[in-house]
Amino acid sequence: NDDYFSRQNKSKLSPEPRYGHAGALLEDSFVIYGGQLANRSLSNELWLFNISKSEWSLISLKSTSIPTKLTRHTITFVTEESSLYIFGGSFESGEFSSKLYKINIGKEDEDWVFSEILPRGGKTMNIRIVAHTTNYLKESNSLLVYGGIIVNLARLSKLSDRIFLFNLESLHWTEVSYPKTELREASIPKERAFHTSIVAGKYLIVFGGYHHRHNKV
Repeated sequence: NDDYFSRQNKSKLSPEPRYGHAGALLEDSFVIYGGQLANRSLSNELWLFNISKSEWSLISLKSTSIPTKLTRHTITFVTEESSLYIFGGSFESGEFSSKLYKINIGKEDEDWVFSEILPRGGKTMNIRIVAHTTNYLKESNSLLVYGGIIVNLARLSKLSDRIFLFNLESLHWTEVSYPKTELREASIPKERAFHTSIVAGKYLIVFGGYHHRHNKV
């Protein structure tokens, strides 16, 4: 319906078709990072769409190493730092990632800086994950990771209902414990991936996603 949808791209340059990428809303723009392209290769491009100008621009990231090609990861905007955090996803090899990257947003397109964040504590290798969600918690200055498909130490992947917090000040991972039940009437969400979630006040709101159990609804 033309009353609801319209093409807004006025720039000659725009991202290639892709899926498995991640996006985040900034103040008057939004960004997308990575994803799988039509030729099945992965991307490490960061694109910015200026909403008021209806224009795309390809951000040239400053980095001591080549920014990582990823798919099925998350990218989260932290207003207080004016920065973006990329977490999880899978590499071109298919291996799941536990790495956390930070992008400092510059005043000009060429001033954006890409770097890897090295945790000071927590079981990092226990958080290799894809198809999850990541939200920023202002009160605790933390990233909250929920759900997804996670790999254990035996390299077996399974759907997750686990909650992890990464404190951006102490650079430490912790896992949040909460009561779980098999009762169908319980409001506690089951393990899932490819869902959406947002933080609203004191609540994490989770919607949809893929959930599967044999012989169960």
